Amino acid sequence: MRDLLILAVFGAGLIYALRDPFVGLLVYTWISVMNPHRYSWGVAYDMPLALAAAGVTVVSMALHTESIRVPRNREAILFLLFWGWITLTTQFAMYPAAAWDKWGVVTKIFVMILVSMLLVTNRRQLFQFVTALIVCIGFLGVKGAVFGLKSGGTQKVWGPPQSFLEDNNASALAMVMIIPFCFFLREIAPKKWQSHALLGIGGSLVISTILTYSRGGLLGLLTVAFMIVVYSRHKFRNGALAVLAVSAALVVLPSSWFARMNTVKTYEEDRSARMRLNSWKMATNLAKDNPLGGGFECWELENYDKYSPEPELGRANEGGEVGSTAHSIYFEVLGTQGFGGLAIFLVCLFSTLLSMRKIEKLARGQPLGHERVALARAFQASVMGYMVSGAFLSLAFFDLFWWIFAAALCFKSMVLLGQWEEAPLRARPARTPALAAGPSIPFSDPR
Repeated sequence: MRDLLILAVFGAGLIYALRDPFVGLLVYTWISVMNPHRYSWGVAYDMPLALAAAGVTVVSMALHTESIRVPRNREAILFLLFWGWITLTTQFAMYPAAAWDKWGVVTKIFVMILVSMLLVTNRRQLFQFVTALIVCIGFLGVKGAVFGLKSGGTQKVWGPPQSFLEDNNASALAMVMIIPFCFFLREIAPKKWQSHALLGIGGSLVISTILTYSRGGLLGLLTVAFMIVVYSRHKFRNGALAVLAVSAALVVLPSSWFARMNTVKTYEEDRSARMRLNSWKMATNLAKDNPLGGGFECWELENYDKYSPEPELGRANEGGEVGSTAHSIYFEVLGTQGFGGLAIFLVCLFSTLLSMRKIEKLARGQPLGHERVALARAFQASVMGYMVSGAFLSLAFFDLFWWIFAAALCFKSMVLLGQWEEAPLRARPARTPALAAGPSIPFSDPR
């Protein structure tokens, strides 16, 4: 039954996508981010739905070229530069066959990221695209919160099987990145039910993030929570509520959760933490010896033997399986792409933060300024959550980050080129001074 429902919605979406390529992008986002077919356990489970959605979207773009607009800003150039750089390093990779396979996976992601940059061309589409991301990851958060609370917090929350979100660390990172959009955009939601829905989704994402047992996810969650409190109107009240929530969590969480989190403080005795430090040193030494890095999939045992201070830590984890990986977005890029690739990657991150900060400053006191302030702050907190959590996770090419990066640069392009529409529909007023410069827009503008 699930298969029929998923395929029916998918088929209807693709038919409509032939008339509007942006619909195809939303369908692709639904399939690639939420992975609904992985919950079907039937004929739809292994169907190449993402490939079909991508193909229809590209065909529709060719039929409707008027729907395309090329963003001309710094972040778009940096994205193409980074894509070109990883292609260059793959030419000289240590393990060519494996590297080109990985490059193919990353390029499939980047192609659709580029498509989103071309198709998200107005305010209505930007809100719809961001809403799609909230719904997709929000589903995981609500589902995980229900599962985790039913188990008393003793069971980890995982993502859908055979997907980018399957690992508990990846699902924690995804939820950390979406939480800011829930809490900032609820301030400009035109209807109370939308505001309440965003609050509910955001709360569920917080619970699910905690119950993934991901230490990197916890650090990212604390970072995002701090930014939400700092940016809020009632800092003391919201800070007090945050402290109260933490206190309640400390009472109800099981001992197994505390045992896992306490390894953050005892990293010298924790094997997985020592493996991280070992991999970071290995990546640094490898990059020093290879200006273009080792290329994708260079985390082989022979490189650990050659470049790491404790080679035995790269051989196996506690379960006896090979545990060779970067354990950090920064060292993942450093080891595979060299210092040049790391520099471009870091510039992408900080450029996004600076651009959103600039938009936030310019928007204050302007028509619809509260919308731009809310979005700019959400993007900033999301990227900061990624940067903090990602410091301990090998997810430099995590597709959700690049979706958010694309949405941010499209947002910047619209605002700085004066293409942000100035005629909102009726909506309730914003609740904070920083967001109170004008009326707001619904997430789906029917015009």
